[in-house]
Amino acid sequence: NSSNKFFGGKYVKTPVVFQTEGGGSVQTNPIDVLAVSCTCGVSQTAPTNQAAPNPARCSSYNGTPPTQGSTRSSLTQCQAAPDSIAMMGVGFDRGGRSSALNPFLNLAAPTGKTLHPGYIISKAGVTLGLTAENVKPFKTVQLQPNTKMPGTEWLQPNACATVAAPGGTPSVKLCGGMLMDTGIDFMFLSFNASQRPAGSTTPSAGPYDGANRTILTPGWPMTFTASGQDQQTLLTYTQTAVQTNATPTPQQTVAVWAGATAASGFMNTGRRLLYSSAYLFDQQCGKLGFAAY
Repeated sequence: NSSNKFFGGKYVKTPVVFQTEGGGSVQTNPIDVLAVSCTCGVSQTAPTNQAAPNPARCSSYNGTPPTQGSTRSSLTQCQAAPDSIAMMGVGFDRGGRSSALNPFLNLAAPTGKTLHPGYIISKAGVTLGLTAENVKPFKTVQLQPNTKMPGTEWLQPNACATVAAPGGTPSVKLCGGMLMDTGIDFMFLSFNASQRPAGSTTPSAGPYDGANRTILTPGWPMTFTASGQDQQTLLTYTQTAVQTNATPTPQQTVAVWAGATAASGFMNTGRRLLYSSAYLFDQQCGKLGFAAY
């Protein structure tokens, strides 16, 4: 994963059950869920073990490549996984994972009814399944199909982040792929170091996301803008950068600079986007939308 950890085990096919408001529940059709038995670190050394790992014996992962055929890294310090490990991926266009593995998109429809696969995430909660009524508040953009994958899959949208010194100069508009990630409470701005304006970088006050980071200089405002292909603005909001040892308010963020040698731009908004807007993903029609509060 993005924290350079590897989780090994085996897939089991099972329904996923969600508790709903009012004490009820809904469940998915049976889907593949990774039952994790071993955790490993990843070393930047060539593999020394080409044998197929056995999920029942975690030491068998040591020295193997984290992905089949990799020659540049290997697994190390593999041990039995604690029971506390749990993660549910609900995004799209994330490294080849298909919508068939997304619990939010595979609800079992009531007898005699159909469901429109998609979801809404807001600061109030999560809504599974889309209707003509619950999509009304949203401005949407049509996503492009991911032709490299079978079935109906979609590519991530593009967005821009404008970072500026407190007085407005220097300023730069950075555009690239966009991910809204509920798993982190900060932003990643992954852009080549040459694109960062003078004075916009500072060391973090301590480890953040497991490491010391270069962050957007505290006090610098960052304006995020998402637009459709017709350049119609779907969402815009501004947050001010703060240091990593601070507790951000809804109007503040920690923005971590990453990808100093990146060939193309990318930004991870983190979940703080949800302070400004609800987020919609329509798997069936390939649309992404925002509804400002």
